[in-house]
Amino acid sequence: MRRQSATHGIEDAAFAALMETRLAGQIPASIEGRAFVGVRNTFLTFRYQPGQYFAPHFDGRGGSTGRGVDGAPCSEFTVVHF
Repeated sequence: MRRQSATHGIEDAAFAALMETRLAGQIPASIEGRAFVGVRNTFLTFRYQPGQYFAPHFDGRGGSTGRGVDGAPCSEFTVVHF
């Protein structure tokens, strides 16, 4: 199992705009040809209780189209805040 935690998905355009403003100048415009184009309005939040975990892993792109199963663009970068 890759993850054991309480997970909640949220959509918040105002928070996405705030995050984009705060990230400006903190991350490169592109990495290995993949460009930063903005912060999506959807976020996953995780809450961990003692003994729960998120195992080391690599995020996937969702296929060669660069789009996920819902047709939305796949994330290229992940921001983790502790």
